[in-house]
Amino acid sequence: MNAIRILVTLKFGALLALVNVPSAFAAMNLEIVPPAPRYQERVIARLTRPPLVFGYIQGATVTMQNNTISVVYYDFPEIDNASHDVSLGRLPAGTYTVEVRRDGYSAIEAVAQFTVAPAPSPRSGSVPSADFTGQWWDPAEPGWGLAVEQGPTREVFAEWFTHDAQGNPVWYTLAPGGWTNAGAFMTYAGPIYRTTGPYWAAAYVGPPVTQPIGSGEVSFRDANNGTLNFVVDGVRTIKPITRLNIE
Repeated sequence: MNAIRILVTLKFGALLALVNVPSAFAAMNLEIVPPAPRYQERVIARLTRPPLVFGYIQGATVTMQNNTISVVYYDFPEIDNASHDVSLGRLPAGTYTVEVRRDGYSAIEAVAQFTVAPAPSPRSGSVPSADFTGQWWDPAEPGWGLAVEQGPTREVFAEWFTHDAQGNPVWYTLAPGGWTNAGAFMTYAGPIYRTTGPYWAAAYVGPPVTQPIGSGEVSFRDANNGTLNFVVDGVRTIKPITRLNIE
């Protein structure tokens, strides 16, 4: 029978004992996020133990055979029921089974099943050949950058953080838009908006004011290099960008 270990310190003396408690007291909750993934959407297995269970989850490995995904977790000897997210990756269409085990034990503690939706039907326009989600910048010009979030529907939300003519920090967004090219330069183009609102430490007095102030496009030469081409307040600028790799 699978069991967990509880560390006990005796009142008199420094004797430590390991007490086995049946796994029925340590049921693992397994949640698939999102529960119904779309085609090529990132899937997470969220592991959560009930309160006062001995063993803090500090890591896990993932292997896959056919459509069965095996998650083996490693725990640390202290009491904590914080959730631990395990990335299962972006998966093609199909139904998958996730099995969770503790390192060193053969018993399965939790099982879940999920289905990834079929690929979207072909539509007009181009679709990208890479996932450009991440942080982008020009290493020669530190102090500004572009945050890109690419969804499974091929939509993109880009946040451009930079400075205005007076040197004040300002944020712009590029969305909604669409892919206009999938050749040598995969290009996403759309309107650029500037948003203003109340001071963050003051009382919130209503929705922020968002206004279109130009247009822009992000062209990617490959998965790690591209160009930001934009017109803001009538001024056109072209900037090289490269992916910021965070270790």
